[in-house]
Amino acid sequence: MQSNVNEAYDAMFQIEQSLLRRRPTIQRWQQAGWHMAQAGKWYYAYSINEDTITIEDACHQQNMHEEE
Repeated sequence: MQSNVNEAYDAMFQIEQSLLRRRPTIQRWQQAGWHMAQAGKWYYAYSINEDTITIEDACHQQNMHEEE
C-alpha cells in the first residue's frame, strides 16, 4: 500500500511538468472544466488557479467510465 501511495504522490508532481495535459474523457470532468493527465494506470483530474494545481479526482484505468 505504501508503495502505491508513494507512486501516486510522485505522479502528482509530474503534472504540468512531464505529464501531458489532456482533454478529459469522462464527461463530469469535462463539465467541471478540469484537465486530465495520465501516469501509468492512473488518471488525474486537476484544476489550475494561477500557479496552484489542485488534484480534483483520480481514477484507475479500469474505472475510466461514466458512473450510472
